[in-house]
Parts: sequence; structure tokens; C-alpha cells
Amino acid sequence: MRALASYEQGAVRAAAARRVRGYVVRPDLIVHLCEGKRVLDLGVVGETCAAPAARIDAFPSSLHLRLCEAASSLVGIDRAARELQSLRLKHPELELYEADIESMADVLHRERPFDVIVAGDVLEHLSNPGRALEQMKLLLADSGTVVVTCPNSLGGPNYLRFLLGRFREGDDHVQSYNKHTLANLLRRHGFVASQIWTGIDRRPATALRRLVYGVASTVLRLFPDLGGTLIVVAEPGAPRAAQASGPPGAGFA
Repeated sequence: MRALASYEQGAVRAAAARRVRGYVVRPDLIVHLCEGKRVLDLGVVGETCAAPAARIDAFPSSLHLRLCEAASSLVGIDRAARELQSLRLKHPELELYEADIESMADVLHRERPFDVIVAGDVLEHLSNPGRALEQMKLLLADSGTVVVTCPNSLGGPNYLRFLLGRFREGDDHVQSYNKHTLANLLRRHGFVASQIWTGIDRRPATALRRLVYGVASTVLRLFPDLGGTLIVVAEPGAPRAAQASGPPGAGFA
């Protein structure tokens, strides 16, 4: 009975830890979390499936340039060599490296530890997301945080698109996450999720989309679990034993 009570208490703590705090604008929250910090931004080019020229044209509105203004120091990586070469010419003030996220510590080994590592909509593209998280641990300060965002597989907007026959997965996506599976992945690689949010990926640009967003955001602030983009803040650390164990008598295959 004591073992069962301990497991139930652990389950309650785990559920509380995975409560979604609210519905936000994704880049605004990330910028806030990075203010005054030393930051590593993963996948800086963005617009993964677009043509190289289109990716470069979209960069002026990128999260990376906003982080450049907020962070005390900023390093960015991407594996898109052609696009990085163009961006270095246009923005010589930026510190950009060509690197694969799953082996980036080899390239960044001379860098000082980072206070924040931002993995904005990248894990769903990776064949080995756990390897990427292990690389982040090597580059993160002991008291640092990682900010991971990705599409919410249980989000209302995607589900509505699915019901209407208009859902389309990203051409380069090979993983789908919800708040539980992403927290489990982080825990498996030595991180503890401390904050979970959902949000909109970017502010709507047209009047019609702003109108739709105004209505939808009112609902999503009441039910933030349904937000379309998942945002998880995590720190290095071991989870409580009760959270990591199964119910009494449970085994693992």
C-alpha cells in the first residue's frame, strides 16, 4: 500500500509539472527567456523546406535577429552551408557556425558554456533527437536552460485541419511530440521540464488572419493544452524517483 501511495503521489507531481502554463506568442516568450543571457541558437536559417534564396530573404524577420538584440552574446549554428555563407556576408556581426546539431560539440568545443540553448522547431526534423540533447548537455552551463519548441501533436489547430482534410505534415518532419512525449524524451537524456507553454509560431500578418487569431486565441488561453506550438523549458537534473518508476509490480520489456 505504501508503494502504491508513493507511486500515486509521484504521478500527481508529474501531472502538476506537465501542466501547461498558458498560451503565448512563441518568439516573444523565447526572447524574454534569453534577455541578458549567453545564448546558442540552433537552426538559425529557418524555413527548412524553402529554396535557399527564399530562406535568406526570410532571415530579416527571423528569431535569431531578435535574439541578437536581447542576448548578452549569441552564437548560431545551421548545416545549410550555402545560406550561412550568404548570411555572413550580409550580417558580418553575427557569429554563425556550420554544424550538425547531432555533433555540434565538435565544432563549438572552444566556446564558453551557454546560459540558454534554443532548439526552436528542430527536434522534429532530426533522426536522432536524443543525440542532439546529449550534445546540448555538453555545451550548457550547469545552471543553464534549454528551450525546445515543436508542433503540438495534440494541438487544436492541427486537429481541426485534420478533420477538414487540410492537415499537412512538414516535408522534413520525422517525429511528432506532445507535452508528455517531449518531457519523457528530455528526462531520458538528463533534463527536467520546468515550464510548459503553448503558443502561436508567429504573429499573423494579414487582417483576416489577425481576426481569426483574435477569436482563436481567446479560446486557447482558456484551454492552452490545445495550442498549436509546444514550448518546453528544461534544466539539467535527475527526475524524482517516484516520477521515473512505474506502478508497483510493473515491469519493462
